[in-house]
Amino acid sequence: MAIFLTIGLIGLLSNPELTFASMIPAFFLQMLLGAFLGWFCGWLMTVIINRLHLEAEDTLFFLSDTETLHEIKQILKLV
Repeated sequence: MAIFLTIGLIGLLSNPELTFASMIPAFFLQMLLGAFLGWFCGWLMTVIINRLHLEAEDTLFFLSDTETLHEIKQILKLV
């Protein structure tokens, strides 16, 4: 929200014909548009992620090797 206010104030300073009252509708329009786009993109990402079919055996195959598992434990102890 601060960036919209900053850009609006810079616009007021650079263009003396603008008034503070003319900034208010533009500010609310930007807030509503941003809220809608944020909601829509979040909804779309959940739809896309829910359609992905990931199998645990394919992604965690390296943990079946006990030597690799032991190495990971050693690394974690160092951190």
